[in-house]
Amino acid sequence: MASMVLWIGGMIGVTMAASEYLSPQEVVASADGKMLYISLATADAVGVFDIASGKLAKQITVPGTPAGLALDAKAGRLYVAIAAVKGAVIAELYGMSHDSMRTLLDADSKDVEAFVSTIRTYFDVETLLKRVKLDFVKNGVVTNRYGRRIVVPDPRDSMLVNSYVQSTGVDVTLLGFSKLVKRLELVAPRSKPIFLLHDALLIDAHRDELAAIKRENTVKVVGYVQKFHLVDTVI
Repeated sequence: MASMVLWIGGMIGVTMAASEYLSPQEVVASADGKMLYISLATADAVGVFDIASGKLAKQITVPGTPAGLALDAKAGRLYVAIAAVKGAVIAELYGMSHDSMRTLLDADSKDVEAFVSTIRTYFDVETLLKRVKLDFVKNGVVTNRYGRRIVVPDPRDSMLVNSYVQSTGVDVTLLGFSKLVKRLELVAPRSKPIFLLHDALLIDAHRDELAAIKRENTVKVVGYVQKFHLVDTVI
């Protein structure tokens, strides 16, 4: 899920002592725009920030470092991805050893093996590996989902899969935001994109065009099975 961060004239800030710094990472806005939910990495919590008062209203403790947030406004639920689990999924796709996985998850060998098996089955890693390995042997490069040729200096199985997955993910983001920017030129000509950071696009949004921008909540990327969902956060 990608993010549009909409700048409309000023950053909201909170002043606190250095010892109280909570390492804010991810942010999503409530459906009514009155609250911001913020993942607080060093506090193992989610902060609820009241925009009107400019203060942190409360903290909700979670079982681990929060890495991502998704709000289901209709169901009234906030989903929190825990960093260790999210990291372990990515690490498995990128070839982490089982010993390192046990340390990351603080789990025994049996649980790690079950976790790894589930991830590899869900993403059909073996089929992907066979395809990219054949491509590398034949052409000396890995060709990602969009035809971009990736040089892989260290052609271990994990690096072949890694190169395909990471480069394809980057291309999905770039293609999705490219489409979004072209649409915004039509529906919000006074608002301008400022920069792209990983899967977040910062937009200098004109107040009169904010509603039009927020209606742009999905982009279809050719070759990508899922819709390119956009979540807006106003700062």
